[in-house]
Amino acid sequence: MRASVKRGVDAAGARRRREENVIELRKAKRDGQLQQKRRALAGADAESGGGGAGGGAPDAEADAAAARQALRDLPALAAGLASPDAGRRLDAARGLRKLLSAGL
Repeated sequence: MRASVKRGVDAAGARRRREENVIELRKAKRDGQLQQKRRALAGADAESGGGGAGGGAPDAEADAAAARQALRDLPALAAGLASPDAGRRLDAARGLRKLLSAGL
């Protein structure tokens, strides 16, 4: 009897629409958080770059030194990937992933 009364309501369709709405809300929230982070990073970059004479030089020198060190370590990491030792391969892979995530 009840099924005939509520024929227009489709439980599966309603569930699907609710799930889609939840997904859209999550995406919107994540996008908002990413925009806030980007704005904060852009603001921090602008502040450090506009600090005046010598404001950004120590950071630039430290970044350059880190890049040089990473390039020195690169052949050892590549050799570690070809190693028969599983522990050494794992350490080399972790080191390369750190370099990639750091943007060097």
